[in-house]
Amino acid sequence: MPEWAWTPAYDGDGTQREGADVAELTKLVDLSDWPPGMRVIVPRERPHAGAQLRATDIDGNRITCFVTNTRRADVVQPMSVTLPVIAARSRTSAVVAMPIF
Repeated sequence: MPEWAWTPAYDGDGTQREGADVAELTKLVDLSDWPPGMRVIVPRERPHAGAQLRATDIDGNRITCFVTNTRRADVVQPMSVTLPVIAARSRTSAVVAMPIF
């Protein structure tokens, strides 16, 4: 991903997360077999101090990925749902989703 494609990531309380960004890969992935409106969101962040590094970490960043059907902010009325807001919402629900898998 080019550096310009990343935007700062935020916590659920709206605080910018140091060393964390988010990008969208939807146009780079074939989603033709998925329901219409699906989007691929990719957060990247530096692992916390003491975290076990993974073979999939890139340039010291942990890269994860999730799919959502939340529409882009420019088509949602009247509430604005930006890419960082979607990523923050995913972080808060991840604790619940992890045990399901």
